Amino acid sequence: LAPATENQPSPFTRHGPTIKGAIKPELVAMGGNLASPIRTGNELNAVMRGMGVLTCNSRFVGNTLFSEISGTSFAAPYITHLAGRLLNNYPKASANLLRALLVNHANMLSEIESSFPEDMKKSYRSANGRDAFRDIAGYGAVDEGELFRSSQNAVVLMAEEKIENNSHHFFELPLPDDFLRSQRASREIRVTLSYCPAVRTTRIDYVATKMSFRLVKDQSLESVQRHFNHSTQDETKTRNDDATSNRDISAELRGKGTVQSSTWRIKQPKPSEKWFVVITRQDRDWGEALSFEQEDYALVVTVTDRENEEAQLYSQISQRIELKARERARARV
Repeated sequence: LAPATENQPSPFTRHGPTIKGAIKPELVAMGGNLASPIRTGNELNAVMRGMGVLTCNSRFVGNTLFSEISGTSFAAPYITHLAGRLLNNYPKASANLLRALLVNHANMLSEIESSFPEDMKKSYRSANGRDAFRDIAGYGAVDEGELFRSSQNAVVLMAEEKIENNSHHFFELPLPDDFLRSQRASREIRVTLSYCPAVRTTRIDYVATKMSFRLVKDQSLESVQRHFNHSTQDETKTRNDDATSNRDISAELRGKGTVQSSTWRIKQPKPSEKWFVVITRQDRDWGEALSFEQEDYALVVTVTDRENEEAQLYSQISQRIELKARERARARV
């Protein structure tokens, strides 16, 4: 008897959440399985043969070159392998960018969600304010489909920046008119932020730098900035994510970790609205001495329009980015 079927959590898998409720593990990968030989009366002796991960045999002398083993330690190398392939594609990428790219392309497997009975899902969420499958599998398993290259249906946007304490960075998403068409169709915007703060190891509250992001929509950048400007916050409320009903992970939950990701599924956007990602940094009072004046971070946004068979997202977004670059160049002259 095997406790887990294909793509379900292994019986030996680790689970979260971790300190302060942060999402852990962030990613999952194949690590094997085990079975209990009940029919032979040896139900206490776990069997892994035929269920493990094929790997090099550390005791190959006088034995086979490869062996089959199960364990969490055999899932981690696969993620490292993907990070290495990404680094080949982007040799100047930081650890923040590699991490953001991997999480941005992770999806929750349906087999993991269905591992839990509906009544258990409801009771767990009621007691903990979060989903059981999220605490088991984090952001999910990495989908290699668009991990290394954009397509006309799915475009990956990346940025690496530095930010000061108590400040905001604003990114306008270069969404083309075709993506913002008012006709009903499923589209996605997935946003991922990654940073590596200074920490102290002697307290529960150990992260010195706190960053977060919000996805908002408005008519102009100036209108968005008013909601995040300290001098106007008395008359204008600070913005949360503008769309929450079609978002998979809340700002509160994702904000507990140092890699944060959410996906928005959009059916019928308003063509006149512009979409912005706002990055905010607010350090702990005790963390100023530990943190850099300028903290590095990476932002990855994937825009997807799979139901449009004639989608030209890559070409259209590239044109909008090139046009903005030319406008900035003319402004500097």
